[in-house]
Amino acid sequence: MKRFIPLAFPLIFGPVAPALSQEASTRATIYVWATEVNEELSNGVKATASRKTVLENLKFGLMGEVVQTRGEWIYGVEGFYANVGKSGEGSYPVQSGEPSQSSSIDVLADFDTKTTFFNGFIGYRIATSPVFNLYGTAGLRYTIFENELTVDAAGQSYRFKTNDHLTDGTVGFRGRYTINESWSVPFATDVGAGDSDLTWQAYAGLSYRSGQNEFTLGWRHMEWDLGDHELITNISYDGPVIAYSRRF
Repeated sequence: MKRFIPLAFPLIFGPVAPALSQEASTRATIYVWATEVNEELSNGVKATASRKTVLENLKFGLMGEVVQTRGEWIYGVEGFYANVGKSGEGSYPVQSGEPSQSSSIDVLADFDTKTTFFNGFIGYRIATSPVFNLYGTAGLRYTIFENELTVDAAGQSYRFKTNDHLTDGTVGFRGRYTINESWSVPFATDVGAGDSDLTWQAYAGLSYRSGQNEFTLGWRHMEWDLGDHELITNISYDGPVIAYSRRF
């Protein structure tokens, strides 16, 4: 699967130079993604952090995108970073095998997860009309997943830690359907592979534009299939997006 990356890009980036001389339109976006996080481990265990849990325990987050169009071409780069952590203590029930001997132990846990990804893409317009534009795209997605869980129980300490760096080539589509001068429907999807066995995303929203400003409410899903050889085999992010964009 890793051959996908080096073979695709010489064909894609070769004809870009002539487009650089054309007039550009740029859109810079900052957004909040209220995502649910789902992880599946190699032993079949599934862990889910709800949107409420993620937002309540978000230590720091930074999310943004810059997209530029020149003639028939479109270019873009996106950055995402989120650090979610939580510490707590409680009692965990223990069954000894005898109902009369059931008890509990005190547990102290500390959880920290960091997710970073960068998306870069280039695309060419493949369909257009007065109210619709569609681009075919190709790009790279670089992702870092860092997870650390420490549990202290019954005088013993257990530590679970992963650090995955993934580089994947992607192909997809993105575009916009214009309802009127103020309202439009942006959308994007891509699929790829490389260090991941498979990665994909899908997004759609409803945008309101006033002058150079644009406000968008949408929904986004991203997923990475890391393969059975990894401790974490699948990670997905899913939830609503609220965005503000400025056009230049």
